[in-house]
Amino acid sequence: MRNSWGDTEILMQNDKLYYVYLSDPDPSLTMIRLVPETENIFRLDGRDTSSPIGEQVIFEFDQNDRVEKVKIGDTYTFPHVK
Repeated sequence: MRNSWGDTEILMQNDKLYYVYLSDPDPSLTMIRLVPETENIFRLDGRDTSSPIGEQVIFEFDQNDRVEKVKIGDTYTFPHVK
């Protein structure tokens, strides 16, 4: 995913979703858990005060059920096309 702050990734680990900043020296240390609220809405959960903890994460899909964009707080993040 790409936004104005850099590249991120949403990963699944042990049946849980995590938001990861790929620009961090060791992204595994700053993974932020996505806690489900409804089908396509999650909340960022963690202890890192420099991250948008508590923000709502909303997945928006296209007509083919692929993620079109992700809204985190008031900011949209878009899939990075290689």
